[in-house]
Amino acid sequence: MSLHLVGIVELIWLSNPKSQFMKYSKHILLVLSFLLNVQLANSIVFTSTTGGDWNLGTTWDKTGCGAGCTEGVDFPGAGDDVVVKNGISVTIKIGSAKCRDIQLGSNSAPNQGNGTIRFNADSKLTATGDLTFGDTPRNGSLDMAAGGEFTCATWSGTKGSFTYGIGQVEFTGTFSFQNNPIYDEYYDLKINGGTVSMARATIVNRNLTLESGTFDCSNKPLTVRGNWNNTGGSFTEGAAGNSKVIFDGGNSQILSAVSGESFFNVILNKSANELTLNDDMELAGTLTMTAGNVNINGSTMEIGVDVSTPGALSFTSGILHGGTLKRWYAAGSISGDLGLFPIGITSAYRPVQITTTTDLTTGGSISATHTDALAATDVSINDGGVIIERTHDMFSALALADGIAGGTFDVDVTHSDLSSTGVITDIRVTKDGGVVGTHAAATGTVDNPTAKRTIVALADLGGSWKTGTTDKTNSPLPVVLISFTAELVDNTQVSLVWITASEINNDYFTIERSTNGLTFEEISQVRGSGDSSSETEYEVIDDSPIEGISYYRLKQTDFDGTEEIFKIVAINFEKNSDGSCVLRVFPNPCIGQCTIDLTGCEHNENAEIKVEMIDALGNLVYSKIPYRNFDGSFQFSIDTGNNLKPGVYIVRGTSQTESYSEKIIVK
Repeated sequence: MSLHLVGIVELIWLSNPKSQFMKYSKHILLVLSFLLNVQLANSIVFTSTTGGDWNLGTTWDKTGCGAGCTEGVDFPGAGDDVVVKNGISVTIKIGSAKCRDIQLGSNSAPNQGNGTIRFNADSKLTATGDLTFGDTPRNGSLDMAAGGEFTCATWSGTKGSFTYGIGQVEFTGTFSFQNNPIYDEYYDLKINGGTVSMARATIVNRNLTLESGTFDCSNKPLTVRGNWNNTGGSFTEGAAGNSKVIFDGGNSQILSAVSGESFFNVILNKSANELTLNDDMELAGTLTMTAGNVNINGSTMEIGVDVSTPGALSFTSGILHGGTLKRWYAAGSISGDLGLFPIGITSAYRPVQITTTTDLTTGGSISATHTDALAATDVSINDGGVIIERTHDMFSALALADGIAGGTFDVDVTHSDLSSTGVITDIRVTKDGGVVGTHAAATGTVDNPTAKRTIVALADLGGSWKTGTTDKTNSPLPVVLISFTAELVDNTQVSLVWITASEINNDYFTIERSTNGLTFEEISQVRGSGDSSSETEYEVIDDSPIEGISYYRLKQTDFDGTEEIFKIVAINFEKNSDGSCVLRVFPNPCIGQCTIDLTGCEHNENAEIKVEMIDALGNLVYSKIPYRNFDGSFQFSIDTGNNLKPGVYIVRGTSQTESYSEKIIVK
């Protein structure tokens, strides 16, 4: 709507009656002749007349268009309202579309509608106002089956349908969902302003993003099957704390929260893959582990908040690994799941179970971590007259904090996949290179034992717990690798030597070689010693080593096919030097500046030498004739501006009598 005014504006200024200069009322008449054209704030209402493309004017009938738009040409924009009528489908085909309010259902003439808005995969619709579904039999639908992104402040209505498909819905306003199944399931959901409150159980089939504002579960279950990403929003679960967040499905999931994330109840129920924490997670209520693992990923998972809110664990299966599990305890007894730390590695469950034999007098916290290892170490630890001769290098560590005090404990430590044979009665558990409490008979198998100590004082609970054997001959624990080395022989061969302290069920060793330390090829196999408790030395000669830096890896295979990979060693083989010097490029790989160094010239060669760098396609990318010192050496830097593209290069130095080359990787 436009307002046109033509006329006179008369401004009257009454003088101060007490003024010495103006004794009488006066007025100043200011006459302005002008044309005022004011576009009022009323938005245009675009009502669909035919199905088709949102961005075509022929799709819409415009109410209130006036002089500001053209019928059959213009389409909705920011600030305009939209009604999609009965039986009509409007599609956001590509790019970004904008409007204010959207109405997908109404009984109010002339805007009756129960049409559909559809999204294509690369499309986006931003509504600065509200989306209203129908509240009568005349309702509408929002269809994101093909994808796309839809943003609005709020949406409401009791009728209609929403197809979440593979699209993203973003809310920017404050509102409460009605108890209606139209909006209880999403693909990607983003909260970006205001407070969005749930009214029923909600499922996010992929990613939940909290960018700003608040997402309130209102004591209803929230299931997330993709990533949880909180970059600046907040999440609440309702005053009663009866809600639960469920991480399930078979996808890999990541939880990220700039300040960590706090929950009340969490259920882990994953059929495959695992949940990875990029930040800390705190639970005031119960962690229910039905299935699946959590990679704590260097962060802390905390069950409980303090001694008055210690939280709980309900365990069926799963592993917490890669970080710290912290549990809070009130004064009193501990047993069952309350004392369970379900830790380990991705592929192996290695829990610690603590049970009080006398109660805690003061509450506090106990944290647990697990560190994996493959080898074992010979020791001599006196355990009540019995000598523990060897301990496995893997360990589970407990740490006490927050004022916890009093009590004595039974401690059960399970360490699996020890690759050991023998008898279970030889297995014991040690702590920090000694023993505490009293030994109790281990259970399980020698390969997967649960070793036990009883009557352990709280002060002795903290530390590193390792599995040991009292008979390293008959129950030796795993193949123990003492050393693995690589040495050049006459600058033509590489000698690979390794020494084992003991072997169990060992079929053979494999030597593998690599040019990059990532992809390996087999070059030799050596028969193992089966079962051995004595030191054994092995050697393999590589008669055709790779020029430049190469990597060697030792792998061991049991008779049952189980494999174990040991350390990697590297060696630099200068094969193609026709002169007496040694050419080196370092660091290798280069990240930014590389240094080229020529040293060790036995005959003091000092002829002019050209240094070139060639890429993988044979193109010359660098050339220089450096100044040589009196002993023939030189050193200089290249790519100081970090301009070389990442890839493999050959650095070559040549003169009339010399030839040197070195392969390098630029990152």
